[in-house]
Amino acid sequence: MEFRNYYGEPFRIDLNAVTNFPSCPCSEADEAVIQPRTISTQNPVIRSWKPEQLQLFATALFFTVLVDQVCYTHYRDFYPQFQKLTRYPKFHGDCPGGCWWNLHPNRIFRAAGSSPGSPSNWSGRVKIPENTIDVMRNEVLEFFNDYMQAIDGKEFWRRCVGEMPS
Repeated sequence: MEFRNYYGEPFRIDLNAVTNFPSCPCSEADEAVIQPRTISTQNPVIRSWKPEQLQLFATALFFTVLVDQVCYTHYRDFYPQFQKLTRYPKFHGDCPGGCWWNLHPNRIFRAAGSSPGSPSNWSGRVKIPENTIDVMRNEVLEFFNDYMQAIDGKEFWRRCVGEMPS
């Protein structure tokens, strides 16, 4: 499946399956929360996926978390409206100790499909595929053009690119 076809309903279905993992905190204050262990091999849903599905999921999750964090960091006045429209998940550290800390979305690629545990043990090998960047750029520009014209989509995307792994 191509990323442009995955980022939408198939991603939401997979996200729902992953967050139904019993030890996933799943929500805090009515928002979805993903932790490294949620996307590790500790999760039977993740274990059941082929590498291609994990790649699509991790990439979609990365961009979703990235866009949410860029909005919160650089457009805080608009974040409540953005959050209400998107309901994007948060990426927090594992409990105990890291539950309340947002992790940089780049860590999704190391945590996805890895053994659970300390970040030093994360062995995920997922990388951001080149063909996904244009898809997400168009998604971001379209979103801000359609729903939040007060934010310049091109400037927003520039900030996203600055946070992407090299």
